[in-house]
Amino acid sequence: MISNSGSDENGRYHGGKAGDQTGGEWRIRTWYNRPWNCVLRHPNADVRNLLTEMSTEAANNDMVGYDQWQRNTYWDALVKAHYIPKNITTACEADCSAGVMSNVKGIGYRLGIKELQNVPITTTNYMRSELKKAGFEVLTDKKYLKSDEYLLPGDILLNDKSHTAVNVSRGAKAVNLDKITEFVRRFYGMVLNRTPDKEGLTYWVERIANKKNTPSQVAYGFFFSKELLSQNLSDETYVTKLYLAMLGRQPDAVGFQFWVSTLKNGKDRKSVFEGFANSQEFNTLVTSYSIS
Repeated sequence: MISNSGSDENGRYHGGKAGDQTGGEWRIRTWYNRPWNCVLRHPNADVRNLLTEMSTEAANNDMVGYDQWQRNTYWDALVKAHYIPKNITTACEADCSAGVMSNVKGIGYRLGIKELQNVPITTTNYMRSELKKAGFEVLTDKKYLKSDEYLLPGDILLNDKSHTAVNVSRGAKAVNLDKITEFVRRFYGMVLNRTPDKEGLTYWVERIANKKNTPSQVAYGFFFSKELLSQNLSDETYVTKLYLAMLGRQPDAVGFQFWVSTLKNGKDRKSVFEGFANSQEFNTLVTSYSIS
């Protein structure tokens, strides 16, 4: 399903009465092939979720209609409603691009994200470049453009020359980026003992989502990173981190003693890592994050 703002009550692009006179000027409808040139996806799940919420609220509020010549009145009303579309009580107008960009801008203020606050309420011709500068990923693979199967809620559909809309439902084949993000975060916390940096988190999430790395390969990237190797961990600390990050539990006494002794007797840490990565417990942990 998509949130779509397409024409006024007369099927035209301007000249109608302010507000949604038919309930269909801005509405929720089934996905359709415009065709779309790209999908714009923000890596932050909070941004995507809020864009879904605001796009749905705007579509369901009959105070918000369609008119290209009055397209900025929606932003004015949104500001007065503290960036919450369902609270708009004055009849106003948007067009497809003004609606999407106003909501993105409003999200910037609601979440305190400067890059989003600064986006201009531009037309479709410039949305791709402006949203890319603001942190959105540009997806052009045909699987994102020919159906909604791989779309996430909060994805922006764009035809650069004519139209834009917001996807508000999860496609049947879409990866669960929220779960993948949780999975990657555990390695930052349990292996590196720190919160993730934005670039690193996005990198590893994309590697799993796009099947460029398996979960165990991502885990390997943390355990054998320069950052961790520079800490010169003891065998005991290393094994404990493996239990916590790879199995999701504290080490049992027998298993802990076995792996520590294995290291003391000359086995290298990569071999011990593989023992955890190939275990059924790790596979179960991966599955719990909806990663296949």
